[in-house]
Amino acid sequence: MTIHAWKIKGKGGSDHDIKSYEFFIKNHCVSCGWSFPNVPGREKINTFEDYKEFWDKQIKGHHWNSKWGYQSVHQLFENVRKGDFIWVRCNGIYYVAEIPDKPKDLFHFDVGEIASNFDCSAMLTDINWMKVGKEDVVPGSVSTYTHNRRAITKVDNHETPLENSQYTATSYYSAILLNKTDLLPPKMIHTRILYLI
Repeated sequence: MTIHAWKIKGKGGSDHDIKSYEFFIKNHCVSCGWSFPNVPGREKINTFEDYKEFWDKQIKGHHWNSKWGYQSVHQLFENVRKGDFIWVRCNGIYYVAEIPDKPKDLFHFDVGEIASNFDCSAMLTDINWMKVGKEDVVPGSVSTYTHNRRAITKVDNHETPLENSQYTATSYYSAILLNKTDLLPPKMIHTRILYLI
């Protein structure tokens, strides 16, 4: 199974103007919004299944034309996998982290005021962000601006796995940054880095 790299914008709220990425870094988490602040019943959400059911009920109740399969919360909790890497930019600085477990097992719904204000109630916890640096030290696949409105994007979607490896070029570079090189074949350690940056 291929290990992938993702990029999350970290801009919450209906107008995408909340700097959620600041909350990510400080609280070792990641989120894709849909917090439903001030909606009765959200305090009863304990599991991912509870959240998905609550989400569906709210969408149908408001007659919103939103489908779960097209939402970034779906990507984060159902398409991102354990061992994948995720990138975010916070005030011009890029950070990277590994997803340490199955996203559904990392799910937490924080009904607190701060998480709600940052639109980060539905989150993955235990995300240990590592500071990487500015744009000149990250892969082009991560730093390249994308015009879509998606909160999370699989940045190596068009990359093929490296030879004899589960890693794409971008996820391989992410692994090196996080000192995961003991998991990689020794002959790969110094190959294809120039391609990445």
